[in-house]
Amino acid sequence: MRWGAIQRGCQVTGEMPLNFYDEEIDVKFESRARSAGDGWLRLRYEMTDYWSGEEVEIDDKIYLATTRPHLGGLRWWFICPRLNRRVRKLYLPLGGRHFWSRRAYRLAYASQRETKFDRAIRRARKLYLRLGGDPADDEYPAANIVAQQ
Repeated sequence: MRWGAIQRGCQVTGEMPLNFYDEEIDVKFESRARSAGDGWLRLRYEMTDYWSGEEVEIDDKIYLATTRPHLGGLRWWFICPRLNRRVRKLYLPLGGRHFWSRRAYRLAYASQRETKFDRAIRRARKLYLRLGGDPADDEYPAANIVAQQ
């Protein structure tokens, strides 16, 4: 909805480029979000299959769902084509052909693969930034000490 590919109460068609690792994919889309229970997004694109190297044409229809938050309004969700679950984002990882949910592709967050040392380094870099320093430097940021009178 932020990019204008899905607009409430309208049927929208268009095309947008997607940088997919080493290649650029032109994704043609068509969406309809006229009513809360009758929404979908159709994606059509061609890509090179990661495993075989041959060109494949993809034509997927992703259904949309809505919920009403407690503070009012209407929240739109994708329905994962693989798991038939309501999700906020869809992913197309390297080796994948279709836009599916994180759970369908069994994707993990980067922090879930970190060792204790990696987590400590990440926290130290965040502290450097909060103190106004550059995390790439090996020096601590200059201390701003204010004398109390």
